[in-house]
Amino acid sequence: MNCKKLAISFLFFFLFSFAAHLNAQTDTTAQVTDFSGVEQVNKVYVEQVAKTAGYRLQLYTGTKQKPAHQIKAKLKTEFPELAVYVIYEQPYFKVRVGNCFTKTDAWRLKNKLAESYPNSFIVKDNIEVCPE
Repeated sequence: MNCKKLAISFLFFFLFSFAAHLNAQTDTTAQVTDFSGVEQVNKVYVEQVAKTAGYRLQLYTGTKQKPAHQIKAKLKTEFPELAVYVIYEQPYFKVRVGNCFTKTDAWRLKNKLAESYPNSFIVKDNIEVCPE
C-alpha cells in the first residue's frame, strides 16, 4: 500500500471514529466543519512515519549544480523506478539514489548501477519509507 493510500485510510478511519463517537453520545446529527485537527494529525504522521534510517547510493559529488541535475535526469530516463535525490550540503551538490532498508539492498543497487556509475558508493541516510 503506498503512502497516499495509507494516509487517506488513516484520515477516513479517524473521521469515521469521530463520527461514531458523536452518534454514540447523542441522537442528533453533527456536522464537522473544522478539519484543522485532522490536518495536523496527518502532518505529524507523515513527518514521523515517512522517514527512517537506511542507505542510499551516492553517484555524484561536486560544486556545480548543473551536472547534478543532468545526472538526475539521465537516471530518471534509464531507471524510472528509482527514487533520485539532489542534495545540497554547502558547498557540494550530491546525487543519491534509492531507499534501501539494509546495506545488502544497497549493495544490490550498487551492482545494478555499477556499469554506468562505477565510482558510486553507499552512504547512510534518512530514507523515505513510501517515496512518491
